[in-house]
Amino acid sequence: MHTLTLLVLTLVACGSPKLGDDSGLTTLDDTNDTQPTTDITLFINEFMASNSAWVFDESDPEDPWTPDWIEIYNPADVSVDLEDFTISDDLEEPDKHTLGDLSVPAGGFLLLYADGDPELGDEHLGFKLNREEDAIGLFSPEGVPLDQITYTDQVTDYSAARIPNGGEFSLTADATPGASNPSEAP
Repeated sequence: MHTLTLLVLTLVACGSPKLGDDSGLTTLDDTNDTQPTTDITLFINEFMASNSAWVFDESDPEDPWTPDWIEIYNPADVSVDLEDFTISDDLEEPDKHTLGDLSVPAGGFLLLYADGDPELGDEHLGFKLNREEDAIGLFSPEGVPLDQITYTDQVTDYSAARIPNGGEFSLTADATPGASNPSEAP
C-alpha cells in the first residue's frame, strides 16, 4: 500500500505551528488492494481534533460547547446517501459508528461532530477524537475503506485539511468546517 506522510507539527516561539520533518499524518490512497464495489469517492477532507473556537454545538443553548469535528467531501456530480456507511477512530474496528439518514450533496460537504453523543442526532458520532494520536476511517456498507488518516499531536484550533479539496493534507489556522478549503496551502 502506498501511503502519503505529512510533516510533524512543531511549535515555534510565536506559538504558531509549523510543519516539521515527519507529521504522523498518513492517508489511504487508490492503490489499496481492496476496491470498492461501487464507484463512490468520498474524502475525509478536514478535521479538528482539538476544537475550542471553530464549531459550537448549540443543542443546549444555555451551555454551547465545542466538539471535535470531521468534514466529508463528495467530489462527484451526484449526492451520496451515507446510510449504513461507517466511520471510526479505530481502523481495526471499522464499524464503530454506523451513519444514519445522512447524505453528502454533489460537490459538497457534510460536517460530523466527533462528540461521543450519537443520541443528539445523525451528525453526532459515538466517539471523540484524541488530540495526541488517533485515526479516522470512512467505510462503505460492505466494510471497504473509502478514506482514512492516522495522525499525531494536533494543535488546538488548527485543522488538518486537504488543500485543495480532496488533495493532500496541510495544517491550517483557517479552518473551513462544512465548506470548501482554499485552493492553495497557506
